[in-house]
Amino acid sequence: MKRMYREVVSVSCVTVKAYRIFFLFFIASVPIVFLGACSRQPVTRTFVAAGTYLEVKSPDTRAAGIVYEEFKRLEAIFNFYSPDSELSRLNRTFQEPVKVSSELLEVLLLAQKATRATEGAFDVSYGALFARWKECIKSGTGEFPREEEITALRESGGMQNIEINQSAGTITIKKEGLKIDLGGIAEGYMVDRAARKLRAAGITSALINAGGDIYCMGMNFSKPWVIGIKDSRGLTHIVQAEKLVDAAVTTSGNYEQFFEHRGKKYSH
Repeated sequence: MKRMYREVVSVSCVTVKAYRIFFLFFIASVPIVFLGACSRQPVTRTFVAAGTYLEVKSPDTRAAGIVYEEFKRLEAIFNFYSPDSELSRLNRTFQEPVKVSSELLEVLLLAQKATRATEGAFDVSYGALFARWKECIKSGTGEFPREEEITALRESGGMQNIEINQSAGTITIKKEGLKIDLGGIAEGYMVDRAARKLRAAGITSALINAGGDIYCMGMNFSKPWVIGIKDSRGLTHIVQAEKLVDAAVTTSGNYEQFFEHRGKKYSH
């Protein structure tokens, strides 16, 4: 997650077939279309936060500021690339029980459950390997980690090497070189936490979109929020529309953030 914060106020509406209005927002992972009515628009604000585009729609003008501040607070906990984040401080330890915040403990418990549910397909313990791949890709040289380097970095990971003591509120990294990267789970968690903050403030209607992690709170002027998912092969075509009330949807794709290696496309 990069520490960047920039606010852009966007209000746009385009009539389609005289009956539907499409609000199009370009996000880093997938194209999403929000459908609504021009005559009764919620206030829309767009930020860059936690390394992604963060969009908030709500009739309550307080909503965007509340969501932004919560993302800013949580980024200070989960940011893998900031040396001052709580996660980075934990990643610099070895064989030492570290007292962590309730938020970091909760996300690591969720990550542990996800690893078990996916039989190891989802694993946050390979941050060192992810960082090495990202370093090579961003260099633009076309060079990638050698097989022996990949093997060594893979051996440094494994969720079994992260000891979570829930009662004591501590985390112990038991394998030297293991680095935790929560990029695959923290974003959705941050959306959920931001939604809690909105409810605590008495806000009952809002849509939060963090790069494809979307939560729809309440109704959009007495109607469900409608999320249109666009076809990655033809970005003007909507393949599915979901009506959501107090519900979430997460989307991802390989056509915005990707790289090609030996003729094969790899998603972010």
